[in-house]
Amino acid sequence: MNIYDDKLIKLIEEIEKVRRRKVVNYENDDNIQYLDPFNNLGKIKIPNNHLILGRRGSGKTTLLLSTIKEDSNNFILPLDCQTFREWKSDKIILNILLQIAERLKRHIVRYTDYYTLNEALLNRGFIQKIKDAFKGEEITKLDEYNFLIGTLKKTEHLIEVISNLPSEPIKIDINSTSTQSESKKVVTSLELKAIAKLTAKGKVPTKFLSLDGSLESAVSASRVASNEAKSDKVLKESFKYEKIITKQEKIDELIFLFAEIASEFNRLSNKRIVIYLDDFYLVNWDYQPEVIQFFHDIYKNSKNDSFCSKICSLPNRTKLNKDGKVDFSIKDDFSPIRLDKELYDFQNLVEFLLRITSNLEPNLELSTTDIRGIFSNDEVLNYTVVATGGVPRDFLVILSEIIKIAKSESASAIKKEHLYSAISDLRQDKEQNIEIECDIAPDKLRQAIEIIQKEVIDGLKTNVILYPSKFVKEHELILKNLINLRYLHVINENMSSERVKKESFTSYLIDMTFYATGKRLKQNFEFRPFWIQDSGHRHIHLRNAPIWKFEDEFAKI
Repeated sequence: MNIYDDKLIKLIEEIEKVRRRKVVNYENDDNIQYLDPFNNLGKIKIPNNHLILGRRGSGKTTLLLSTIKEDSNNFILPLDCQTFREWKSDKIILNILLQIAERLKRHIVRYTDYYTLNEALLNRGFIQKIKDAFKGEEITKLDEYNFLIGTLKKTEHLIEVISNLPSEPIKIDINSTSTQSESKKVVTSLELKAIAKLTAKGKVPTKFLSLDGSLESAVSASRVASNEAKSDKVLKESFKYEKIITKQEKIDELIFLFAEIASEFNRLSNKRIVIYLDDFYLVNWDYQPEVIQFFHDIYKNSKNDSFCSKICSLPNRTKLNKDGKVDFSIKDDFSPIRLDKELYDFQNLVEFLLRITSNLEPNLELSTTDIRGIFSNDEVLNYTVVATGGVPRDFLVILSEIIKIAKSESASAIKKEHLYSAISDLRQDKEQNIEIECDIAPDKLRQAIEIIQKEVIDGLKTNVILYPSKFVKEHELILKNLINLRYLHVINENMSSERVKKESFTSYLIDMTFYATGKRLKQNFEFRPFWIQDSGHRHIHLRNAPIWKFEDEFAKI
């Protein structure tokens, strides 16, 4: 393919859209192509709680959008957790619950609108039409849907009340009168009739009758049910009550309420409630366990797999348990999906990235051969993959930049100097995200970057190191942060060395932003093409790489 082909202009425009893609735009993003060699779409559709782990740009949001696009059978609520960055756990939980109640209510209303808008239809020969709309179900199911709508309206009110409770325990003295007309502030006359009919038939879960946390609704609903009310007759009930309550106690009670709502919704519609929490790593580290455990408890208490959550985060940036507790584990309580790929199987990774690029906009009818053809040779393509650490979005972004640079210099194809010129933008992106994505002191991470620059790049003059496995676990926190921010890339987690026998190592690629300057690599720098194998299929450049690690007093945090 010619680098000046108009198709590449369209491809660059598409890359710009993809790099700004957000999960909350799922309804307006129809052009989603997700390559799925590991059947991640099949895995995530299973009604389990999932943890989708991968570095920025690894495809987490695209996976969620692709799943939502294909999963039309369930009620989907995608949320961007960037909004919750400065929020405490109780505020996050209540906000998510409120969004579930509001959106689920609107979802159900679409099926019942023409019934609730004009009850007179029932008396004018239109019963069959309504039955047809509900696929021949008995008309009483409409009552059940309307009752669930009323439940969700009261739930919204309850959440707002709980949100305004003080953090400290309070004593409440209840001495008031409840009327049906007051209940109309929360539910309509039609919905009260649905409550009456269904309660009389034993179809209303008892939890729903007192779900607003006070006795008013319970008294009104039970009175309406026992009389099978047909009008707006005022019903009165006086009571006196005193109780000590806490905000956390009331929040915890919502677990069982939403489990019941999910179960009822599933019974009526055969659909599940699925929430997607994108960029969950942006939630404060200390509050993550409470949020995760709250929605996990709804999942555990819901019948027929009627509720589940899908959480997207960075590796090592998801805290499952409160300090000192070990209740949850990724292996036993969640279904993990890991999107990061080791660089060891390098040529397959190259092909994978070319396929992602060529399939980004199917209407362009690009092939992997077309994309490969805009590079002056395969070595330049390989170096470009190295420069991005195999991260799909980084590959797309840098490809876009080097096409522009090559064209601005009237080149016939992409060369190494074009790649090196674009590297500085990747370094700037990493530096901007240190404060956001780092779960150690940012100054500590910057110090680690300086050590790598001085000891590995300037001292050993190499882009590949072997890190002793016995220290990888001990130094895990500093290493994982460097990996999350894409300063280090894993080549292989189990590697032997020609230098030291009978010892295992993790091989790391140092990011190219350390050693690409201007239009060239650093002088006297030994770039190791780690993917090259000898006649015995041994990765000679890996096995001969220098052994290096952080000093223990620095790395142990």
